[in-house]
Amino acid sequence: EVCRRIRANSHVPVVFLTGRDDEVDQLLGFGFGADDYIVKPFSPRTLVARVKALLRRTSAATTAAATGDISPEHTGDTMVSHAILSFAGLQIDTEAYQVTRFGKAIDLTAKEFQLLKYFAERPGKVLTKRQLVTGAWGEEYFGDDATLMVHLSHLRQKLGDSSEGLSLIVTIRGIGYKFIPQPEEVPDRCSVTPPNQPKQ
Repeated sequence: EVCRRIRANSHVPVVFLTGRDDEVDQLLGFGFGADDYIVKPFSPRTLVARVKALLRRTSAATTAAATGDISPEHTGDTMVSHAILSFAGLQIDTEAYQVTRFGKAIDLTAKEFQLLKYFAERPGKVLTKRQLVTGAWGEEYFGDDATLMVHLSHLRQKLGDSSEGLSLIVTIRGIGYKFIPQPEEVPDRCSVTPPNQPKQ
């Protein structure tokens, strides 16, 4: 209940420290909005390292939003701005941490948002689990693939992905995952809309 209230009003990172190691409990924790889930017993050094890594990423994102740093970067042949990633039917505001699909707001946790942003900045590219973990949690992350899979599962559910071929995020067996906007969502290609400037 506390985590839900925090998530309803803030993007502050939330870490669960618990003795419950059952998978169902972990799924519930992430479902409530946890950014990390650490089971007792754990090494104090590991705990400190994971909290510091989480705070660094949160601080960097907050600073970028406050200073309006939207310098572009190139990912393959697509230029991506740290502003609004815009596809027909899907918009990702990387500064306001807001996502809409067909005009409807999608409530994502901080980690789900980071995953979607990482995917959307690399449309059509196959990404391994290791790349996704590094992209969303950072290179210092000590967790396993299970944490990624839980967040990814929740993200796909919230995006309305299905097993009938109507998925934005598809599984590439034995390799990883790929972000493929549907034809009705991308008439041409991924476009970028700078802040306070309407799409052309």
